[in-house]
Amino acid sequence: MEIEITPEEMLERFKLYGEIYLLLAPVCEYDDMDDFRIESYEIIDELDLEDEIFFQADGVEVRFKGVEFKEDMLYILYTNEDECEEYLHPVIHLETESIRKVKSILEQYVKAISHE
Repeated sequence: MEIEITPEEMLERFKLYGEIYLLLAPVCEYDDMDDFRIESYEIIDELDLEDEIFFQADGVEVRFKGVEFKEDMLYILYTNEDECEEYLHPVIHLETESIRKVKSILEQYVKAISHE
């Protein structure tokens, strides 16, 4: 299902992308962000979450599997409900609310690992 977006919404998505980039840059151990990856199990373990993390992708609820930077783009990894396939989706192509949810989870994760 293709979701139509306004220019303002796309601008908000790029803003959120930049905020996530700046949030994760200090915890990246590489010279640049390429190939930097955080798996969902790392977040779930660190935050002591009991459940998987879900968000919306193309209007469907999906299971969050992590984030990865490739060629200066942030990708969100997720699986469909039956976990048969894993998808790698550019963050700016997700619904704005889903990006906010991922950002919030990453903020909690970075705060937790920064206080260790």
